[in-house]
Amino acid sequence: MPMARLLGLYRFLQVSPSSTLASLSDRTQFPSFFQTLLSHLTTTHAVVQLMLHFRWSWVSVLAQGDDFELQGRSLVVQELGQAGVCIEFQLCIPTRESLKMKNIIWLMENCTATIILVFLNS
Repeated sequence: MPMARLLGLYRFLQVSPSSTLASLSDRTQFPSFFQTLLSHLTTTHAVVQLMLHFRWSWVSVLAQGDDFELQGRSLVVQELGQAGVCIEFQLCIPTRESLKMKNIIWLMENCTATIILVFLNS
């Protein structure tokens, strides 16, 4: 995002084939930035609609610890809450093998959630 802000000051056209941050769609902050993928807002809405369609009302959410996945997790958790879906836990996945990773694996093996949503960077 820092580069998008800097280039936006000079109105350099920027087209991202992989960015999905919803904040980059804000034309007042990023007037020359364009995305070719759907934003997290659109994807989040689709995920929540899928949850409601299958009546999955008890979920867990995992996300990788970078801006893209954390924003996606935050948006989906907010929209799931508004839709009446309960969240057993929401955690960040560490980038390296650690004790925290072993705790997450234990949680996943022992959770009672109907489904576990995972937000990862490809």
